[in-house]
Amino acid sequence: MNQEHEQAHQDLKKEITEETDEKLESFALIVKKGFDSMDKRFDEVLGEMNERFSKVDGVIGETKGCFDKIDDELAGIKSRLKNVEKRLDLLSEDVGDIKEEVSDINIKFSQKPDRKNLALLDKRVTALEQKVL
Repeated sequence: MNQEHEQAHQDLKKEITEETDEKLESFALIVKKGFDSMDKRFDEVLGEMNERFSKVDGVIGETKGCFDKIDDELAGIKSRLKNVEKRLDLLSEDVGDIKEEVSDINIKFSQKPDRKNLALLDKRVTALEQKVL
């Protein structure tokens, strides 16, 4: 009886092992299919994300290009403004010189110039008119 019991135990153990192995294989196959499916979906999502990132990179590049153009235009405007400032400084110097000349001529007029000096003053005023106009 002990031997029969031992044999039944062995048979039961073998049957349980076989069923367990089948179930484990079935479970492993299900898990593998799940991972394969997840892996495939991950690749799809990654591809979609890469495509979107490429589009975003393109938009960023275009935007940067626009900002670069704006920066170039600003640099050009700043350069022109500097030139205006330089010209204004030169004009200020000219205005100062012209005012001195006018003041000097006014002094000469106040001294009652003679005919010779009057002609000279007339030439100086004409030259000033040319500078101012």
